[in-house]
Amino acid sequence: MGNDLVIANNQQADNIKDAIYEIRGQKVMLDRDLAIIYGVET
Repeated sequence: MGNDLVIANNQQADNIKDAIYEIRGQKVMLDRDLAIIYGVET
């Protein structure tokens, strides 16, 4: 059961990493991606 939590966290981390973009040398996240992560509306 503990391994399932680690796998879920790794998948979540990968999803978050995929939502980080580099624009003009700055790492940014779009508001829609942050809203999904935090479960709120933009």
